[in-house]
Amino acid sequence: MGKPKFTRRLAFVILPSFYIVVVLLSSIFIIMLIDTHRNYSNQANYKFAQTSAQTMDSWLKLIEQQVIMELDRDEKFRKFLYETESGTEAFQFLKTQLSQTFNKVVQFNPLIDSIYVYREIDQTVLSSRSFRQLGEFGDKEFVSRLAAKALPELWSSVRTYNEYYPLVEYKVEGQNVRVISYVRKVPLFMSKNGLLVININVNRLEALLRENAGDSVGYVRMVDSEGHIIAATTNIPGEAKVVSEVNSSVSGYFYESGWTSKDISEEMYSFLNFWMAVGIACVLAITIGMLWLLRRFAHPIDSLINRLTSKRQFNGLDFEYLDNLMDELIHQASEYHFASNQYQDITRKQWLREILTGERMISTEDWNARVHEEGVTQEWTTSQVMVFEIDRYKEFQEQYSPNDQSLFKFAIEQVVKETISEDNIRIWMSWLSSEQLTVMAQGEMLEQAQRIKHWVRLHLPFTVSIGISGLVNEPSQIAESREEALELLSYKATQGIDRIFTAVPDSGGSQLELLNVIESTSQAAYSLRMGTAGWREQMTQVFDTIELSITSRSKLLTLFQYMNFCLSKVIKEGPESYRDTFDKRIEPHLINLLDRFETVQEYRDGWLKAVSALADELERLRSGNQKYEVFKQIEQYMKACFHDPDLSLAKIAEHFCMSNSHMSRLIKEATGINWTDYVTELRVRHAKLLLSTTNKSVQEIGAECGYLHHVSFGRVFKKQVGFAPGDYRKQAVLKKETAV
Repeated sequence: MGKPKFTRRLAFVILPSFYIVVVLLSSIFIIMLIDTHRNYSNQANYKFAQTSAQTMDSWLKLIEQQVIMELDRDEKFRKFLYETESGTEAFQFLKTQLSQTFNKVVQFNPLIDSIYVYREIDQTVLSSRSFRQLGEFGDKEFVSRLAAKALPELWSSVRTYNEYYPLVEYKVEGQNVRVISYVRKVPLFMSKNGLLVININVNRLEALLRENAGDSVGYVRMVDSEGHIIAATTNIPGEAKVVSEVNSSVSGYFYESGWTSKDISEEMYSFLNFWMAVGIACVLAITIGMLWLLRRFAHPIDSLINRLTSKRQFNGLDFEYLDNLMDELIHQASEYHFASNQYQDITRKQWLREILTGERMISTEDWNARVHEEGVTQEWTTSQVMVFEIDRYKEFQEQYSPNDQSLFKFAIEQVVKETISEDNIRIWMSWLSSEQLTVMAQGEMLEQAQRIKHWVRLHLPFTVSIGISGLVNEPSQIAESREEALELLSYKATQGIDRIFTAVPDSGGSQLELLNVIESTSQAAYSLRMGTAGWREQMTQVFDTIELSITSRSKLLTLFQYMNFCLSKVIKEGPESYRDTFDKRIEPHLINLLDRFETVQEYRDGWLKAVSALADELERLRSGNQKYEVFKQIEQYMKACFHDPDLSLAKIAEHFCMSNSHMSRLIKEATGINWTDYVTELRVRHAKLLLSTTNKSVQEIGAECGYLHHVSFGRVFKKQVGFAPGDYRKQAVLKKETAV
């Protein structure tokens, strides 16, 4: 093995440097310690006095503010000051209440010995213990002296307080109490009708001062403006000097402090030689220790250098090569650590996704084993699944860039994590779809979900709806619980957005009403195509019916698709220009609306807007067509004569002085259907009205609609409507009963 060149050179560099630094630091330390110790000690002593002053002032200020605030908002206090009828029962009750208020304040703050208020109008004093004339009050001299002054407030010098002094029968051993008093003219913002006096127990104040001083080698004492000591720490020797003095801006008191022990610099001289000897011994011990450590821990480096020297042309102290070698090693280790963490994160997310989606079934034991691998000690308990869905997600995607969307989603993740974790609840969450964050947490989460939803509404430019499943007892039920939450979220189409769904809402509408939506849509579409009034009212009623029903979004989507199909079918049965208008201008908008709507109200507004535009366009097409004006006259005539069994195309053509072919072509161009279908449609529509609004027999209704034989009427009606006349009437009656 080669010689330890590296160890020797390292020792040659380190030891001299160490000795030089030790000597320099020791010299500087000794010199500066002597010269600056007094300054530092005086500054520390001043800080000690200042801290004590701030602490005591904060207590006095707090007492002042609490009492003033309590009494200022107490109507009984102001009423007591201005009440002139002092002999009434109400006044006696008022005194009792106010005295109780004083007692409550005294009990709340242990520094307060007593509180009393002096009324100038009758020179009476009410305290927490009694109510009496000023002449019978033990503190009358103090009150009389301050009542004559115009000062708004005052902290008094230390004094002796005895409430019962003038009355011999109330004299008790130890009744005299040393206090300082806070005096203020009252009420605060009106004409001054009295004095409020708050007496602070000096003994308790001194205990607080001692507690604040602790085991400090210094002392502090609280002195009033006349030089009397109010309170002081107990460890004040007779020869102690005052080092620092702080004047309180709150009370006007002075806080004096100093050191209780001898000057530390004097003690330092007596131990200086001893510490120098100890220092030299420590330097020698450190030298020996450093040599031993260098020998031990630099040995691997010497071995490495010797190995490199034996394999290449290498200077034993080529640190640049060693530095590059270590950088490469650290870089590779860092890359491996990053890749390992990334792989674990991906694996964890995939595992959670498979559990939430039901691709992986897991037992309680498997769950506990997996979370223990991740360092989580908490085992499986009853849990709940929540799904947070961003409302109006299509608008969210169009309005914000992908980066902004990611930031908003990260914000949702963080508020969910912080809100739930602050209750010491373990959570797992994953964006299983672009607009839905699935969260699993242990325990019930309704309160936390409400806080999260409120935070999102206040701080983010969008809202979220939340579906919360029931509690699950086994990990194998997690996927089922998520499906339950998703099912609950689907009801926001009729219930509205920015809501929390914890159960399927009670049904407010009937299934039968939803079935009749299709029929009403077809009737409204026919009115729209024919240019007759009432289609908007019909569709408004249709959407009102849908909004009253409790239906999931998937069912609503199917219903709206069929409504659009009915509208398309009826409109496209009209003239060619109607079909072109619907295909190019209306149908794309309705398809886009189906993809974007969040609630029934949103779909309703968009649908009515699109169909209103269609109605305006159809009206424009009709107004520019002279044949349509002729058809309007034909339509009026046919509505008056359709009940005639002998009604025929030839009869109508003869009435309007047209040929049969011309009449047939005119009806076809105006309605999109031939003469026979048009007459049948008029008769069936009238028959439906009579069946649902009258008690006439089927035979009578058939005759009124132009059918001599009820069999032929029933056959035609069933072909057009899909139900026999009798069945249609039963449904109409049932619909009315359900609506009631």
